[in-house]
Amino acid sequence: MREPEPDPAELAAFSAAFDAMCRDPQPIVLELSKALAWILMAQLQLALRHPANTGATALQARGLAERLQQLVAGDSPILLLVAEKGWRPALDEDPTDPQWAVQTLAHVLDHLRAHAREGCKRCTAWVRGHGGGS
Repeated sequence: MREPEPDPAELAAFSAAFDAMCRDPQPIVLELSKALAWILMAQLQLALRHPANTGATALQARGLAERLQQLVAGDSPILLLVAEKGWRPALDEDPTDPQWAVQTLAHVLDHLRAHAREGCKRCTAWVRGHGGGS
């Protein structure tokens, strides 16, 4: 199947808007639970393995993932060890293995539910939005 040709007007409009966004000095402040920051770090690690994901944006994404790793795992030797394994595909678990998937998902959801019970509004909203609460 052939890819559609890019729309020149759309490309020009995007380029202008993107350039303006890049010149805007106002930072975005993003507040995440440590569990969600861990998930974002792991997803970035996975995305950065794609062979075509190279260049300046890949370098920026890697820097962000490494910073997230420091923030969520820096004080815990075991979290740091597991996070470091995320950079080495040879150490991957098989996510299609049902036992792996069930255990991992159950652990993450249990963690988020515990925060929800303790009154963390961000986690409560996430858990409720994913079928984990009333």
